[in-house]
Amino acid sequence: VDPDVVVATFGGNDAQDVRIDGALAPVGTPEWSEEYGRRVGAMMDQLAEGGRHVVWVGIPNASSEEFTQRLAVLEEVTHDEALDRPDLLASIEEIKALMDYAALERLEEELLLPEQLWRKYQAEKARI
Repeated sequence: VDPDVVVATFGGNDAQDVRIDGALAPVGTPEWSEEYGRRVGAMMDQLAEGGRHVVWVGIPNASSEEFTQRLAVLEEVTHDEALDRPDLLASIEEIKALMDYAALERLEEELLLPEQLWRKYQAEKARI
């Protein structure tokens, strides 16, 4: 399989401490952010190999406020990595540039899109 577009979401289980050189780095520390950024960046680069368009969809909020705050750290690091990759697609406007609007309308009925992408799509649809 060699797709032109990859839609990916990662991180739902990533808001936990990581082991770096045998030491545990807690979520949110500079060491954790650096290591997580390295991992996320490597995955973004791998998915984009061969000129693929990558749509990186964020993680929806968790059911608990504490876990949602931990996920916010992931989102910040992921956002910073995406800024270093200008070809990474992250918004509904960029997705629509690859698809005609009618095709996106059909997806509404055929797919359960991740919550964050769905909210952006509904807001854009209401604006048009």
